[in-house]
Amino acid sequence: MFKINFFEIGGHSLLAVRLFTEIEKTFGRILPLSVLLQAPTIEQLAQVLRAGLEPAWSPLVTIQVGNPAKPPLFCIHGGGFNVLVYRPLAINLGSEQPVYGLQAQGLDGKAIRDRMEDIASDYIHADPNPCSAGRSVLFGRFVEWR
Repeated sequence: MFKINFFEIGGHSLLAVRLFTEIEKTFGRILPLSVLLQAPTIEQLAQVLRAGLEPAWSPLVTIQVGNPAKPPLFCIHGGGFNVLVYRPLAINLGSEQPVYGLQAQGLDGKAIRDRMEDIASDYIHADPNPCSAGRSVLFGRFVEWR
């Protein structure tokens, strides 16, 4: 039971919000929802909580590693800033397709950025940059900023 993947038993972004709200109430810890992509089981989440370390925030969230020879797909968050909603897309694209989410600051308890220029700057300076070798594909609500 403790090794069952949250997403494989029907977990989705709204349930993740409820879960992380309960984690905050119970343990006093604010974790970004993206932690669930790297620690999707009760056992793994418990390890994150026991470690007591605050995960370093990054706008870049690995949703699916895929094949590095393929151009990565970057999914930009919508109005809720959450990139968990792109996990089903990644699965449907197949395990070979690298898929990353770009999330805005604010899901980790920090102040939400209110200027698009600041959000775009976070994205541009995200490290590591999985598209440094060439082409990439952008998808999402805020794809272009002039």
